[in-house]
Amino acid sequence: MQITKLDHVALYVKDMNWFIAFFRDCLKMKVKHFVGPEDCPDDIWFACGIQLTKAPDKPDYDGITPLAHFGIDVTDQKETINRCHEYGLRSDERGENWVWLPEGILMEILCW
Repeated sequence: MQITKLDHVALYVKDMNWFIAFFRDCLKMKVKHFVGPEDCPDDIWFACGIQLTKAPDKPDYDGITPLAHFGIDVTDQKETINRCHEYGLRSDERGENWVWLPEGILMEILCW
């Protein structure tokens, strides 16, 4: 047996609409499937392997996910970084290709 690729990464998010718009509009990811109302689904999957799940509605949920980071492979790293910055996001001290999303989620932008 050999694992050939990552199938998906699921992220708990509170602001589902912001994250849907970011992945769909800024990064041009295609929606594969969603569960719940179309205008604010409970879960949504993008064709590239990102799943967004509405964060549990619990008083002790602080919005911090146990996920260290996730990486995306792109065809034009500089353009993607610029699009993220234009979207109002900031890069991490590790380098401009490490971009902070809301709710403490770190994304690495790669071009292999």
